[in-house]
Amino acid sequence: MLPNTLESIQQLARSVIQNLDNNRIIIAVAGAPGSGKSTLAEHLQTQINQQKPELRSQIVAMDGFHFDNNTLINNGLIEVKGSPETFDVQALTKLIKRIREKKEPVPVPIFDRSAETVIPNATFIELSTKIVIVEGNYLLLQRSPWTNLRSLFDLSVFIHVSTSTLEERLLQRWLGYGFSKSQAAQKVMNNDLVNAKLVVQSSYQADINLFI
Repeated sequence: MLPNTLESIQQLARSVIQNLDNNRIIIAVAGAPGSGKSTLAEHLQTQINQQKPELRSQIVAMDGFHFDNNTLINNGLIEVKGSPETFDVQALTKLIKRIREKKEPVPVPIFDRSAETVIPNATFIELSTKIVIVEGNYLLLQRSPWTNLRSLFDLSVFIHVSTSTLEERLLQRWLGYGFSKSQAAQKVMNNDLVNAKLVVQSSYQADINLFI
């Protein structure tokens, strides 16, 4: 993260804390693949914890709602894993609604990228949690059924990153998972950057825009 971005996150954390009432706040952090959503979410959580230690904040990652590989194979989608149709958006919507209701601890899945699989009920959003940060590519996507998510967020943040930066980050990501340079480049060009273009061009305007 750039220094001015970290300053923006500090300001965002202050604003969230100052406007917090007795209700739970749900914040969406959206952006293209490789834009740094999980990093920003973690920085925001850290800032909230540092500025107001008694407030509990937790992160929910959209990646925990990947359809499993067998489902994707059976539906001819394994080669475009990571595109909107390869996520269980209905389950994600249901989970965020349960989080908003704040009636009970809510189990949350996580995605193990090294094994390319979802681990169900890996953690819980506790009743004591006041701020939930949801991060993912398509949280603001203007495409049904993703559009059902928008009204569930109290605040939305969108990360803007240059295409060249995204391409380099994504290439390094796939190389880090053991793919050859040609395989990694193919994944980036044929899938990741296609999804990035969709996110940038077809997302609702966020409440806050960060340029990195």
